[in-house]
Amino acid sequence: MKILWSENAKNDLLNYKKNSKIVTEGKVEKYINDLIEYVNSLDNSTKLGKFLFYKKGFEIRQLIYNMHKIFYAIKKDTIHILVISHTSRNPNEIMKVLQKFFK
Repeated sequence: MKILWSENAKNDLLNYKKNSKIVTEGKVEKYINDLIEYVNSLDNSTKLGKFLFYKKGFEIRQLIYNMHKIFYAIKKDTIHILVISHTSRNPNEIMKVLQKFFK
């Protein structure tokens, strides 16, 4: 399976790094690297995340890593990482972002 990160997901990680309440930069970097490694484990088990819905041929799933929700879409042999959201983020806002991917 190929894993593709959307610009939105990349920006989510950059924003988390910039606005994190974790005191040391080293801890923030480690957290982000561990999250990325966890996401890369989807390569071997695509169904790890909770199924949410189907949209335009994509199977949308949610994976939780500590204080973040990872929303991803599966289609054929590709996993698309769509949104990396802090658990405190409003679910309605997340759904609006997800809908943009399928217009």
